[in-house]
Formats: sequence, structure tokens, C-alpha cells
Amino acid sequence: MMRRALLKALFFSACGLMLPATVVRAGLTSREQGAASPATPPARSVKRRPVKRRPLVIVVDPGHGGADPGAVGALGTYEKRITLEVARKLVRGLDAAGFKAHLTRTGDYFVPLRKRVTIARRYRADLFVSLHADAFRISSARGASVYSLSVSGTPEPDRALRYLVERENSVDQIGGVDLGEVDDPTVRDILIDLSQKNARNRAVAYGGKLLTALKQVPGLRLHFRAVKQAGFVVLKAPDIPSVLVEMAFLSNRDEEIQLRKASFQDALVKALIRGTQSFSRTLSLA
Repeated sequence: MMRRALLKALFFSACGLMLPATVVRAGLTSREQGAASPATPPARSVKRRPVKRRPLVIVVDPGHGGADPGAVGALGTYEKRITLEVARKLVRGLDAAGFKAHLTRTGDYFVPLRKRVTIARRYRADLFVSLHADAFRISSARGASVYSLSVSGTPEPDRALRYLVERENSVDQIGGVDLGEVDDPTVRDILIDLSQKNARNRAVAYGGKLLTALKQVPGLRLHFRAVKQAGFVVLKAPDIPSVLVEMAFLSNRDEEIQLRKASFQDALVKALIRGTQSFSRTLSLA
């Protein structure tokens, strides 16, 4: 049989033809077939490089400041000082956790509410957190709350656009869309409206994560167990998910004492960082 196969090979060679592989293999022993067959290269395992996400940019806003002291507790505690102390700690903690955090004010001075929004947009913030300490005429009121912007508090698209043009001529993007390339004012309004809705929805989701984390702070109750919505001016960035955190009540003597303690402030900061980390895992950032 081996001889027949060799003769066939010589015949095909003489005629300038290629001998079919099946014919060649038919005349070889199993050992010879193994030697004649090219070895199949091992499959290469392709290692995918992990996509490196950019750090989440968070602007932390210490409420009040300067001539505006905010609430004043029975022990003489100024809200503006508490918010700045906690905000500084929060920014350091967020940076250490891999975020990129900024303050709207770094000292005891007054910053207009709309300018705080402008600062957040200038930093191209992904999230905006305004810190406050609540006050109420009934001293028994206590607990933490988280607010986001209500639908009724959202500026109309044309007003939002006018504000962006007047106050932020150097910034012409909203929600990742270059408005400078959109000539149709109706299309612009639709884009802004969609961006506002997306920002509101994300703010509610972010606020929920913060509340879940704040529940775990020892000695702290929740005044509201769900995110409340209101028309706070400082939350009106049209394309940035923004929340306002009332950390506790300065009008409540017990909570005023807590807010003055570094250990309680540290616990608040850790909870806010945990909530932010939990929310950040739901995001996809380029």
C-alpha cells in the first residue's frame, strides 16, 4: 500500500499536479500521519486591558459663609462653620478614595447661590453636594435629610439656556452636548430638557445611596427616610446631579452637641463617602 501511494505521488508530480492530502494520508501509517500533519498552534489567550475610568468629579458646597451665618444653635454654633469643617474633611476623604473633589468656598466668606452652581460647572462636576445643618422652631425636630431639585423648581429650558449664555460664556457644553453646534433653538431646548431630567433622576438615585449610608451613623436618625424634592437655588445646575444634605438639626441641643464633635463629623464624612462610592459603581464614565 505504501508503494502504491509513492507511485501515485510520483505520477502527480510528473504531471505538475498536487496530490490530494487524503491520498497522501491514506498511504501513511498513523505514526507517519502524525509526523506529516502540522502541529496545531495553541490558542492564545487574549488579555483584555481593563478600561481605566476617569475619576468622578465632585463639588462639595459648604452652605452659607461670611455675612450669612446660617442657623445658630443654642450653644452659639454657627452653621457656616460646621458645614465648612465637614466639607473640608469630605473633600480630603473623597480624594483619598480616588475621586476628584473641590470646594465652592475654602474659607469664611460669602458665595452667592448661583455662583456656587457656576463653580460646579466650571469644574465640570459629575456630582454636586451642598452641606447644611437644619433648624426648626420646634427644638425636638432631629435627624438627617437629603434633598434633590423638584420638577417645579427646575428652570425652564429657555431660562436655563439664557443663564448659561449670560453667566458662563466660556462654557458652551451641557450634558456632553456642544450647544455651540446646535443652531435650532427648539432642538437646544429639547437637549437641555433631556439633560435636566437625566440630572434629576440621577440626583434622586444618588440621594438614596447617601441616605442608606447615613442610616449607619451611630446616634443619627433620618428625619426623612426618602429623598425629598424642593426648589433650592443651589441645586439648579441644569446638567449636574445635585443634592443638598441636612446633616442634623442645630436647633436640637443634642444634635448641636454632636455636630461639634470631630468623631461625629468623621462618621458623617465616612457615610457620605460610602454612599458616593456605592452610587459611582452604577455610573459609566469615559
